[in-house]
Amino acid sequence: EPAALLAGVSAQQVAAAVAPLPRATEVLDELTEDLVPHWSDQEITAVRDGSLPVPPRRDDYALAAGAGADRPLSDEAVAQGRCSIDWAGVPPDLLDAADGSIRWTVEATGTVTVRAAVRLLPEADPSGLTVWFDLPGEFNLTRTLDAAGQVETELPITPAQAWGRSWSDFRIGIGPRRGGDHAASRERVRRFARARLSTDPELLAEQAAADEQW
Repeated sequence: EPAALLAGVSAQQVAAAVAPLPRATEVLDELTEDLVPHWSDQEITAVRDGSLPVPPRRDDYALAAGAGADRPLSDEAVAQGRCSIDWAGVPPDLLDAADGSIRWTVEATGTVTVRAAVRLLPEADPSGLTVWFDLPGEFNLTRTLDAAGQVETELPITPAQAWGRSWSDFRIGIGPRRGGDHAASRERVRRFARARLSTDPELLAEQAAADEQW
């Protein structure tokens, strides 16, 4: 059901996920009040006419993004990984909205520290954007990004605690904490778009290429 796929998904999330798809305008033209009753009339109009800000494709800024997010942060770490930003929760024209754009690492020497870096759009300055770190049962911290899209902070646990536990439930986010799973929302938008474009099998390769961008 199209309306169910888009329930709770923001206008910015839809615009970012659909923009790189072939025949994106055909998908966006079908966004009506019945499908997205939680959007305002202004948001529906902005998405359909293309006036809502959408980040560039990854290829457009790969060379400009190298302030740290794409090079190794640590040769030896307790834990490290990647996660994605909630595009709807941050200002436009600053951060890469693609999957896995945040890279993080936790190191334990005399103290335990976490370092994180996010890929930026060209000439972007994300200074002051809120970053939060959450490890259930251990800590819940809030810090800010610097101009390079990076942050480093000491964590209130011991090296023994850091080495002795799983980090699978460690979470990092940028911008305000928002309920729901934005990764799942992004996938629901893709499913909606694919359903609208599935009548033309020649577009499958183009759709796969677009998915790699987002």
